[in-house]
Amino acid sequence: MTDHSALDVHICPGCRGDQRQPTGRFFNGPQLWRCLLCSTEFLSPQPTDARLDEIYGPDYFEPWAISDDPSVADLKRRTFAPIIEASGARPGDALLDIGCATGVLVGQAISGGMTGYGIDLNEHAIKEARSAVPQGKFAHGLLQDDPFPGATFDAITMVDLIEHVRHPEEELRGVVERLRPGGKLVISTPRVDSMLRKILRSAWPQYREEHLSYFSRHGMEAVLQRAGLTVRSMQATTKTLNLGYIHRHAQAFPMRAITPMVRLTYSIAPFARSLPVKVRLGEMTVVATPSE
Repeated sequence: MTDHSALDVHICPGCRGDQRQPTGRFFNGPQLWRCLLCSTEFLSPQPTDARLDEIYGPDYFEPWAISDDPSVADLKRRTFAPIIEASGARPGDALLDIGCATGVLVGQAISGGMTGYGIDLNEHAIKEARSAVPQGKFAHGLLQDDPFPGATFDAITMVDLIEHVRHPEEELRGVVERLRPGGKLVISTPRVDSMLRKILRSAWPQYREEHLSYFSRHGMEAVLQRAGLTVRSMQATTKTLNLGYIHRHAQAFPMRAITPMVRLTYSIAPFARSLPVKVRLGEMTVVATPSE
């Protein structure tokens, strides 16, 4: 994977504007800034490689109960089904999931008759993906590292990925180069101008140190356009979770007012811990195609 040290960011990763203001929020040193032109937020300086390696350790996915809760895989499949549908991928197509984590979406695509590829920044997750989905083709890193030389794809998905990337535009340009004619890109990422973010403010659960950029609608449209992609649709992301999953996450990432409420609900409603529910957490799902 390409090596990067901490990066000072003075230009908005969305609209490329150079007018910014501090939000007053810090993450172990790095400060969160807001673009005054498109409202996209971003960390500067970004965490060092060493700090990100520490964050993306072997236990990174434990708050999501990946390893010991069999219901999580079902929740993921329910969440990923509309993502795969939006990609337009069909049996026989090649689908690449960038930010594949432990390979659930790749495995789901393979079950649907597709050829599945996956890339992730977390090498521990890639090891687990290779074990869980032996039919998949997996690599550690980013698309710009060219892990599958010469390969092209009918669909590329990025679920909870672009906000982790140091240089989003470079990664998106790589998508354009590798999408086959008629291919689609589907992105799901936190949307900083969402209604939930406006209501929760600093308590928004998407605020985490490893999230380097929080795009607004306008910022996302702008970076996609510069990369050579045209937005075809943009809508709120719906995820399927259960109370047990939400409780585990709230304990790992405490949120003022929210975590106590989740803890109370978890204790008084054990019957609801495994019931799947559809929720919106202030994210957007964007479908884009290469510009003509």
